[in-house]
Amino acid sequence: MRLGAIVGKSGIERQYDYILRGEDGFRRVVVDSLGNEAAVLDEVLPVPGKDLRLTVDLDLQEAAEQNFLEDSGAIVALDPHTGGVLAMVSRPSFDPNIFSTGISNDAWNEIINNESNPLLNRAIQAQLAPGSVQKILMATAGLEAGIIDGNTTHYCPGGATFYGRYFRCWNARGHGGVNIIRAMAQSCDVFFYDLGRDLGIEKMAEYSSKFGLGKPTGIDLPNEAAGTVPSPEWKQRRFHEPWFPGETISVAIGQGALTVTPLQLAYAVGGITSGGVFYRPRLVSPAELRQLDHPSVEGDETQSLGRREVPLAESTVQLVTDAIYAVVNQGGTGGSARVPGLDITGKTGTAQVASLQLAKARKGGDVDLRDNGWFVGLAPRRNPEIVVAVLYESGEHGAAAAPAAREVIKAYYNKKKLTRPAPEEPAGTPEVTQARPSAAPAVGASGDRKSTRLNSSHT
Repeated sequence: MRLGAIVGKSGIERQYDYILRGEDGFRRVVVDSLGNEAAVLDEVLPVPGKDLRLTVDLDLQEAAEQNFLEDSGAIVALDPHTGGVLAMVSRPSFDPNIFSTGISNDAWNEIINNESNPLLNRAIQAQLAPGSVQKILMATAGLEAGIIDGNTTHYCPGGATFYGRYFRCWNARGHGGVNIIRAMAQSCDVFFYDLGRDLGIEKMAEYSSKFGLGKPTGIDLPNEAAGTVPSPEWKQRRFHEPWFPGETISVAIGQGALTVTPLQLAYAVGGITSGGVFYRPRLVSPAELRQLDHPSVEGDETQSLGRREVPLAESTVQLVTDAIYAVVNQGGTGGSARVPGLDITGKTGTAQVASLQLAKARKGGDVDLRDNGWFVGLAPRRNPEIVVAVLYESGEHGAAAAPAAREVIKAYYNKKKLTRPAPEEPAGTPEVTQARPSAAPAVGASGDRKSTRLNSSHT
């Protein structure tokens, strides 16, 4: 590569630079004293770079961009059947075109000194507590470990004491007696506090890791963050301190030291609701790379696809998916994601960025300490065709993030020109009352989806 060559420095252009860039050519010539060419000694013609088709769907990308209503956060939409990324948005962003011909010092300083950090691809690099979205993983772990079943009921009076400390539920009045479906729909913290205590931190860490947290998903983008799955071993290694039992209670509702990326949440929830089948997220499909003789697709087909399985009982998947159906469709915290005729399910999450005491003390200060809002939505409820994770930093409640996921899912079905009939109510699913949110380039076509060259700094 010659000095001064234009190369991919971030995102998909860096990942597949050697495919997109091609190879330089050269000519060695003899010239006379006036600089006129007299003879050609040898010549190597340049080799143009190859086109690369992404899995990104133009219509879904536009829906995600247009319906992202906050200043900071991310949206990721996946096809859980293949791992294909259908849409990816990170805000705030920047215009990548300013780098194409050499960026000025002023423009560069404006970007790197921006406190909002537009260079951070929040879809794969924002490592934040997932809040109550973690309850999907907790419910799955509890059912698989035999800690709970469909008949398990816990009483929520508005809070409970664990290990000498009182932990509040977001609903100070309490939810009363709740089973797994009502607890998920109402995002009852006490039910999951009890579940976390009974599971223990080691089992919680084990299942979180099985579902893809605490390590990169392996998406074909550089610098993906791993997040953190806390455990006694992790804390001793990281801080040289013992694990305190009360920390387990916080992690059980997606708080404490647990951190995830939006992509990890989409990957985890998509795999669980697909019966324990997980596909590595990709922006370029293995079939596309195979045509380009990419070395990553040599060998076993399953390995090329990044497919792995986590054995889950059918009854577990049915109960968990019925529970998140209630979140959206039966008076739960995610009602703003509901679309009549579509089997949309999901889970809201609200994650504190600081303790209540610190947030009150810093109210009105320069640092925004409002809660982060999450929503992971999917359709249909079992073996979903699409899963969408939305993060609104300082968005306060997951219910605020739900409409963005709803619009991306609607765009998916509108494109298919298919409106599914209204699903039957899950057998034995109780009605629940309304509740507040939990406090606690690509060129060419890919299948029947349009693709376009993305003007995105992160994709």
